[in-house]
Amino acid sequence: MARFSAPKVGDLNAATILGMAVGGLTAGFLVRVGREKWPMVWVPILCAPAIGVFPYAPLELGFVSAMLAGIGFAAMIPVTIALAQRLLPHRANLASSLMMGGAWAVAMVGPRLAEFGVTRWGLNATFLLTACGLILSGIVSLPLPNRASHD
Repeated sequence: MARFSAPKVGDLNAATILGMAVGGLTAGFLVRVGREKWPMVWVPILCAPAIGVFPYAPLELGFVSAMLAGIGFAAMIPVTIALAQRLLPHRANLASSLMMGGAWAVAMVGPRLAEFGVTRWGLNATFLLTACGLILSGIVSLPLPNRASHD
């Protein structure tokens, strides 16, 4: 079983990382300064269903789902770093470290939370809860002003 599943898991992990890279680079080119709010709301919300359906998808569709999950999780990280630096120009290093540290903290606790979810509620429910968490990350961006700038 491990001889079959390990390469597939590695390929799915690579698809997720590819999605993170493509999403981050694309967001850097497409999201304009002062126009960060709506991408920060919609990108995670639109990518979240790919996580929810992942355990039900055939392997081929799983690669697309994994890539979309990577976009949903990571595309807005460079955008939030740039926004934080602009909002705190006198403390740009602190702003960057808060944004990156927050992402790394989630990356650190994520596997443990997933393990907890899988053992308590099962794999499918854990994927659905993860999708809900990504949706929530978009919703919490709603209070941002439409044109965020430091004045």
